[in-house]
Amino acid sequence: MGSLKGDADQVFALAMDLLFHPNFSQKKLELARQQMATGIVRRNDEEDQIAEREAAKLVYGKNSPYTRQPELATIAAVTLKDLDSWHERTIKGKLNCRHRR
Repeated sequence: MGSLKGDADQVFALAMDLLFHPNFSQKKLELARQQMATGIVRRNDEEDQIAEREAAKLVYGKNSPYTRQPELATIAAVTLKDLDSWHERTIKGKLNCRHRR
């Protein structure tokens, strides 16, 4: 995030509002799916990308979170409800934990 020094407070407030009150839309979800699908379909186009993925598997193991690869079926399965649930667990859940201390 970047802004002019004089706008920092306003930009920070907007960023916090977006973080705590996101508006997940079906249209944006579909766009993200299309973009990810393009990456998945083309991920074997460049030899260096293949080599990086395979090297990571050798270093971290094939079941490591560092070597996970999105697949067309997994991105197609994500719903708006999933995004809302994730937000509740991670962002709002963390905020609620801080206020209880």
